Amino acid sequence: PEKEGNLLKGGLRPGDWVHKDQIESRVRGRLLHTAGREPDSHKFCGSGIFYDIASAFIWLEHQVTLNASDSIVAKENFERMAAELGVTVKAYHTDNGVYKSKDYIQHLHQEGQSIRFSATGAKWQNGAAENAIRIVVTKARTMMIHAAIMWPEVEDKSLWPLALSHAAYLHNHTPNEITGIAPIEIFSGTVSDGQALKNAHVWGCPAYVLEPKLTSAGGKIPKWNPRSRRGQYVGVSPVHAETVGVVKNLTTGNLSPQ
Repeated sequence: PEKEGNLLKGGLRPGDWVHKDQIESRVRGRLLHTAGREPDSHKFCGSGIFYDIASAFIWLEHQVTLNASDSIVAKENFERMAAELGVTVKAYHTDNGVYKSKDYIQHLHQEGQSIRFSATGAKWQNGAAENAIRIVVTKARTMMIHAAIMWPEVEDKSLWPLALSHAAYLHNHTPNEITGIAPIEIFSGTVSDGQALKNAHVWGCPAYVLEPKLTSAGGKIPKWNPRSRRGQYVGVSPVHAETVGVVKNLTTGNLSPQ
């Protein structure tokens, strides 16, 4: 009974009303499929953030540019993820700028979606997205500062996309202190078993993974050699089980699911 009505907020269902905004960073963020040595022009300059009103679910899509084409791709990726969870996005609320471009409006019309804009200079009308930015940026900054203090030799500010994604992941899986329901449960309509938090690690901490030679059948290494190598944990893999983390190789800079 104490949870009755908490799955719906103001009569809205997940996907009925999504607030959208962008996070911009002067420090370029490294790509996730490279070793982090790509030129700055190819790195992430910001992220598109999506905030579902009904569930308080937050989703991030990192972008190399913040123009209309990359913003449309980010929107498509978000909607593809939502569709996998059984959610159809019907309407958006955004600021002006790129979201008023001809290409973006045309894409909305093709998808049969509506959009509402904030008034000029009235960012408070998109306060839900602004608050979502505050939540993930504050968490990510705290995690990165903590990692830099505890392990200064591997400090890397270009890892901010991974810190932001992990901050959103933790937010989505943390139960509301009043209702006990996590945003991901409302958004997906599925009861969580809490394993996401039980398997969580401190962002940026050392992670020890098995030597690659030992992962293959019949693989062997000299008896006295270390059987594991040290890497850096930088979040949960978005395309694997919740127990699989993304680990940065400290020698090559590559990111891999472990």
